Amino acid sequence: MREALVRAGTATLGNVVVASGGSYCVSGATFPAYYLKEKSQAAELQASLDAELFAARIAPAFGVKKRFVGTEPYCQVTAAYNRAMAAVLPRHGVELVELARAESGGAAISASAVRAALKDGNLARVAELVPASTLDWLVSPEAAPIITALRTGSGRH
Repeated sequence: MREALVRAGTATLGNVVVASGGSYCVSGATFPAYYLKEKSQAAELQASLDAELFAARIAPAFGVKKRFVGTEPYCQVTAAYNRAMAAVLPRHGVELVELARAESGGAAISASAVRAALKDGNLARVAELVPASTLDWLVSPEAAPIITALRTGSGRH
């Protein structure tokens, strides 16, 4: 589902190639601390390990020379991951480019803000936070079970 949304959201960008990450993409298998709210030494170590795996194995296989990330003002674990990539990637010839996160209403847009708006049923707010391709999917019947689970659950992701 996420890959399809990324493909739809980047379809008009001729210089973007979307590659399936399978179970690698910051998964519970390679970076379990990412799914925990609190920052820990384990998160720092897992972030470095994940960055090293990407830089040494994945980037060369796909010819990646630059990796783009957004600034991270809210999540300590993701901020630690960005710092780990900044330390590891250049040693492998991969430039890390950190872009200022898009804002809405004077605050950086985050997945947490989108989930909160969805949980509240505030589609007008969701529309301010996500691309049209994502909004189209979120209001589709395919998204209904996920929206229901979000409204009834309390998990971080």
